[in-house]
Amino acid sequence: MKRIPVVIPLLFLALSCGGQESVKETAPAGGMSPKKVSLPSIKGADMDGYIGMKVSMTAQQSEIIHQHMILTQFVDDRKLYYIDTEDGYQITAYSLKPVPCNGKIKVVGTIGEVSGHAKAGGGHHSELYIMVEDWECLD
Repeated sequence: MKRIPVVIPLLFLALSCGGQESVKETAPAGGMSPKKVSLPSIKGADMDGYIGMKVSMTAQQSEIIHQHMILTQFVDDRKLYYIDTEDGYQITAYSLKPVPCNGKIKVVGTIGEVSGHAKAGGGHHSELYIMVEDWECLD
């Protein structure tokens, strides 16, 4: 029984340290610069194959906003934006930074999914979104 008070703090420490990731760049042989991994560049139609993954996509801020399921709780001050992908899909984008321009933009972020009950008893409904890390003006 005397071991339990010691085990609990050690267990807590082990669990609290396990959630951090580190990324290492390794230099190829011959003294060349580190190899950089490029992100997949996707279209709106491809998003469902990238849930939970960091991607880039080309889009522009929406002029006409359609109804979407939206996230309502954040741990930070993200704002909601509506963007149209280059292949005609409109998605929600959540970002700490405002959209920097009105034309074409490159969006870098992680694809997520929100789901719940559809309006008027229409069953279960899911939509994809992007949690934006960065915007870049292309025009």
